[in-house]
Amino acid sequence: MDETLLKAMASNRSLFNQTLGYGTEGKVSLNAEVCWSYTGYPHSNYVFDLHFREESVQEKVETVLRIFQEKQAPTTWIIDPLCTPDTLATVLSRYPHAYKGQFTAMALQLRDFSEYEEQPEDFSLAEASSQADLEVWGKVLCDGFGIGENQAHEYQRVYINAAQAAGPHFTFRNFIGFRAGKPICATSLLVEGTMAGIYWVTTIPEARRQKAAATTLSRVLALAKKQGCEWSVLQSTAMGAGLYASLGFREYYRETYFEDLTLA
Repeated sequence: MDETLLKAMASNRSLFNQTLGYGTEGKVSLNAEVCWSYTGYPHSNYVFDLHFREESVQEKVETVLRIFQEKQAPTTWIIDPLCTPDTLATVLSRYPHAYKGQFTAMALQLRDFSEYEEQPEDFSLAEASSQADLEVWGKVLCDGFGIGENQAHEYQRVYINAAQAAGPHFTFRNFIGFRAGKPICATSLLVEGTMAGIYWVTTIPEARRQKAAATTLSRVLALAKKQGCEWSVLQSTAMGAGLYASLGFREYYRETYFEDLTLA
């Protein structure tokens, strides 16, 4: 694939990872060898943009693991095609209890995008801009992702902290989809340059299979196109790939992630 596009896709994903550590409880560490974000909570902590020398991979990985072990915070390690060395995934796989999974990195050239036509008449989309709006948006995310009541408050704080992230070179916009006035789905749009990243796409269980997610994404993509974005990117699970393909997204690469890494 085109290296410029690959770097732009990876850059948007990296920026999203950073926003998770922007809350008052969190921290972000950025350097040439490894970047990480800490939310202040025992979840949604990411290690990414890894560029280690072959001879020091084990040492560097364990240094990061010790940092998060002291915080008693599990991590998710993201490995994309730009990470080095090539043996990185093999090294991470050796850790006790390591769980390995994959996301599909998909992209859509917005000049080829046409807004979804089969939209429910009683559907509306609103941008969550006030604190009250973000509370509703965060609750929809928790309900859609199946976050239990005992953890919902923490997750909602993480979502809202990230949603309020701002910088001179990016915008983070968050949206709620309503059906007959009821909030049923949510997503976010992270714009950096001409790249529009789609994150946190979810629908509450009782509103699924009613074209809510497709309608929400279609309208958000139309806004991104109007804003001057040329490409949109997202990371998909196997479950969501069909929906995104129906909107014109196609696969460009696979992103491997590791969870539950612990020091022996």
